[in-house]
Amino acid sequence: MRTRALSLLLWLCAACEVVPTGMPSQGRDPLRYETCGDKESQQAYDRASVLLQSGEEREALPFLRMVIERCPDHVVAHRQYQEAAQHLRAEAEVAMRSYYRLLPDRPDSPVPAYLKAALLLTDFERAQALAKIIEHDNNFPFAHCSLARVQRRIGRLQEAADSYQRALALHRKWVEVYAELADTYVELGQYEAAAAAYDNSLRAAPDDRTNMRAYAQVLLYRLGRTSEAQALILRLQQLDPSDAATKLDFAACEWFSGNHDAAAAAYVEVLTMAQASPQLQARAAINIGNLHYDKFDKEGADRPTRELSGRKARKAYLLFLRFIRPEDGQDQFERMFAVPFRLRAIDQLLGPDDGLPPVISELK
Repeated sequence: MRTRALSLLLWLCAACEVVPTGMPSQGRDPLRYETCGDKESQQAYDRASVLLQSGEEREALPFLRMVIERCPDHVVAHRQYQEAAQHLRAEAEVAMRSYYRLLPDRPDSPVPAYLKAALLLTDFERAQALAKIIEHDNNFPFAHCSLARVQRRIGRLQEAADSYQRALALHRKWVEVYAELADTYVELGQYEAAAAAYDNSLRAAPDDRTNMRAYAQVLLYRLGRTSEAQALILRLQQLDPSDAATKLDFAACEWFSGNHDAAAAAYVEVLTMAQASPQLQARAAINIGNLHYDKFDKEGADRPTRELSGRKARKAYLLFLRFIRPEDGQDQFERMFAVPFRLRAIDQLLGPDDGLPPVISELK
């Protein structure tokens, strides 16, 4: 059994490497795969898009079917039709699979072969089919993008990044692909490349909050480019002042800039925000504790400073232990080791805690 599994993995990796090494040339306008040529079809697609956004997949199916029959190269509509039918299952999926099983290949277009590849059951089969499409037509961006997603799923991250780059060479305003490329570079630990990809995604979609936050976090936590990160974080706060995750990142900016009192105040604000999840509250609480513990543990600190900082740190750490959940894996080291160690150090100076609940406003 282990030999068969290893053989399958080797076949899969080999299939994912069957990609041309050269960058493709821009042979055709990628918008041909995303637009309709006539007004009636475009109206049907617009209606389907509205229904899909509201979760009405069954109602969207006939409109999508009309679009793909009248605009056979509309890849986006085809994929939406496939995914909606697969989600609905039963008769909808049977009818969809029958349609693509009977769809003839076309020598003038890679679209039919691509759509059939999308319905294959394994990444191994999809990788092989996509490699053949690319070998036949290196200028079809959707095949490069789909191959990148297969490669990324199986951990072939550098190959995935290369395939994403090929897709973007053909479709330079593909916002979600810039974001996926950036996420892949983060997984590779190539943070400068990730920042460049996130920057490109924001140039194409300046108000995309998901990409903006991811970009800010790479700049802040991975590259130490605090001022650039802060500009993005302030923009995020303008777009949604109630976003507790953004406030957490804002507090980190203040901390990294040396503004420790402002950082503590911002973390305290997270504790009072209605939208803050227990996980975000736990992160805020431990950061408050760490800020005060740094003062408590600072060499040469006088006794009154150590006592005041120690009391605040202890209350914040106890809050952290109350908020933390077992599934919050990144915080388990702090829960099991770091926080208990620091609480013992505080107890040695101050004695045991008074047992009273913390006053949030006094943790600043």
